Amino acid sequence: LADPSVSVISSSINLRLGADTNRLTFDVAKGVPLGAPGEMLGSGVDYSYTGSGQSYTVPAGVTKISIRLTGAGAGRGGNDGNIGGNPGPAGQVSGTLDVVAGDVLIFYLGSAGGNGATGANNGGGGPPGNDGGYPSGDLGGGWGGITGSLGTSGGGGGGGGAATLVMVRGGVTNLVAVAAGAGGGGGAGFQPAGLPGLTGTLLTNGIGRGQDSGSVSSVPGGSDGGGGGGGGGGWPNGGKGGGVSVFKTGEWYGLGGSAGGNYTNGLVDARAVYVPNSGNAMGSISFGVDLLISGVISTTNNATDAKGGIAS
Repeated sequence: LADPSVSVISSSINLRLGADTNRLTFDVAKGVPLGAPGEMLGSGVDYSYTGSGQSYTVPAGVTKISIRLTGAGAGRGGNDGNIGGNPGPAGQVSGTLDVVAGDVLIFYLGSAGGNGATGANNGGGGPPGNDGGYPSGDLGGGWGGITGSLGTSGGGGGGGGAATLVMVRGGVTNLVAVAAGAGGGGGAGFQPAGLPGLTGTLLTNGIGRGQDSGSVSSVPGGSDGGGGGGGGGGWPNGGKGGGVSVFKTGEWYGLGGSAGGNYTNGLVDARAVYVPNSGNAMGSISFGVDLLISGVISTTNNATDAKGGIAS
């Protein structure tokens, strides 16, 4: 242990006994400092959207922390005679981060994109989600596309912002991981439904912000139809906007925007997937401590009560 004076657990603690009868592993209650006599050791913290960075300083005795990030959801496409497309899935990354005492982890958690308007004329695109205040680039979503100027249709859903984690060590900031924001759903025209958001269609210019749907294509002037979904934020590239497609002469509908790219280069045993998320971005950290227990171990009522010295 970091504090050699902590040598005895002063009271009985109920623990689950592992396969090795000399080793007991347990997770630690949130907010308990490491090295406190008579307490279990470890921590777990959940983070949600605030619009700015949220920091955690690694305490003494911790060398590895489990990380999970989930990007923000996107907006749904607006309705017309048919229904707007659903938003696509957001990115989620997880893995282990090697740390030393004093490292500072900073979470920047983005917001969800807004829904496209229903029954809009020459407008109605859903607003994009932001990137939670990430200072080194824009990883927010893209705007949903506007409707045509003839009649009324559904606007495209705005893309979601990314979830980003950086680590500061010795005054140097390094990017650890990014979970992509979701792509917005396409707005409906009178006949065709808007298409849902998707994954895997990324920008190639090294821009992390999701693409505005209008940058891809828009309903031509004097036509009726829904707008496309905005792309989601991500790294190293954001997602492409959906744009629009023609159903028949004078009638268009919105295509879904794509989620951005996930980034895991700062993690060990990393996993990157895409999952449903209808809300803002999220983040969490957790760690446990393995202790070797010496002394009497007895089992009663399917629980193990342990007292004795701690072998570091």
